[in-house]
Amino acid sequence: MENSAILGTWNWTYSTEGNTIVASASSGVKKSLVFTKEGMLFVSHNDSTGIYDYLEVYPQIKLYSNPVMDTDSYQFSQQSDICSFEKFNALSTNGRGILAIYQYVLSEDSFKIYPAPCLAPVISTFARQ
Repeated sequence: MENSAILGTWNWTYSTEGNTIVASASSGVKKSLVFTKEGMLFVSHNDSTGIYDYLEVYPQIKLYSNPVMDTDSYQFSQQSDICSFEKFNALSTNGRGILAIYQYVLSEDSFKIYPAPCLAPVISTFARQ
């Protein structure tokens, strides 16, 4: 499944849980995602993230003194949620030797990613650069 609208650079702006902002630019986090047409994803960030969810920004942030760059491959698909068996738009990454699957919502100028539907609903929002 192709989604050429994702191509380009996206900068993290904030993360929410429900209607509450749990992390914002005032936290000092800087995270950019660059999607290429060749299926490569470059992630520049200064936050310490987990292995499975490094595209997201969570509260309780630990900052690096210097930004790091991760390189990954990505693809889009339709996945079935293991809780409800409903289909959702999925962004899969396969970097760090681990397959990670995120649910996403893409509009013209914003890109929201979060875990699969039955997991904790922290949503990380990125704006098109």
